[in-house]
Order: sequence, then C-alpha cells, then structure tokens
Amino acid sequence: MAFYRGKIKSPVLVPFWIRLTLDKLGLPILEALNPQTVSKHFSLEDAAHMFALNVQYTKQVFGIDYPIETLRQHWAQDEQFLQRIEAVLPTHAPTLVDRLFMPEAKLTLFPKAFAIDDPCREYTFATIYPGYFGDAQTPNHQNLLLDAILRLAYANSTYDEVSKDELYGQYFKRLFSQGT
Repeated sequence: MAFYRGKIKSPVLVPFWIRLTLDKLGLPILEALNPQTVSKHFSLEDAAHMFALNVQYTKQVFGIDYPIETLRQHWAQDEQFLQRIEAVLPTHAPTLVDRLFMPEAKLTLFPKAFAIDDPCREYTFATIYPGYFGDAQTPNHQNLLLDAILRLAYANSTYDEVSKDELYGQYFKRLFSQGT
C-alpha cells in the first residue's frame, strides 16, 4: 500500500555510534549525508547499518514502514560507494538488530531513546540510542519520537502539509488507540 508523503522535513535516522564519531571528529550531523565523509571515517558495515536503519528498519523506530530515501539520494553522488553499501546490505543489515534494537544493548550512558537535531530546513536528524526500540516501552518511545519530529515539521510546514504525511497519521492513530 502506498502512502502519501507530505512536504515536511525529511527525518534521517542515525545510529548512536555514527553520531558519537561525528561529534568526536568535530563534524556536524549533516556530514552523515556526505558519502565522502562517511566512506573516510566509517566502516562499510557502519555505513550499511545507517542505510538499513533508514530504509529497512523504520517500522521498528516509527511503528510503520516509512523508508527514508535521503541517504540514497545523497550517497548516490558517489555511485561506487552506494553500490558497495547495497552489495553488503544483506550481510550487515541483520546485525543492526543486535547492536541497536535488543533490550540488552541498552547502555546507562544513554538515558533516553533518541536525540533530535534540527540543523537545516530540509532534514531532522534523530540519533537512535541502543535498546529502547526493542523493549516493552517501544510504543512510548515511538510516540515520543513521532511527536518530536512532527513538532519540528509544524515549525517549518503548514498544518495541511504535515497532516498529509504518513508519520502524522501514525502518530494520531497511536494516540487514539491508547486512549490518550
């Protein structure tokens, strides 16, 4: 079933270790979209994990399949890099579950499920911390993440544009089903 995508800021999901490395290098979160930066500072497995998180594992994070094509669009600037990522994806993508979604992966270093960055008008970055989107509180974490993304969408788009996006529909569907 195809869904309408509103004209809201595109979310970009970032595994916590990518964010930590960018911070350590003094690079802005926007550099996660730069294929040269990613290929220089991250392993092919790390890049495949980030790609998989945005393309294959959005249901775990949002509660619906919502493939995010932002990385593919940016990483396509380096066609060879993107081809290498897509070639190793079947091997590396499944290991993302153990590294990011298993409740046992939760670290006390990260007391919350995600962090939001709003560096530009086009994208909202959500750093995903380990163990939260695979525990008993996953629906709550999903609601909080959807709420944070939609708040930024409202600041940059009209209500009509936001209300047409499938993330908006998912958020309200979840709220009404929980009786909140």
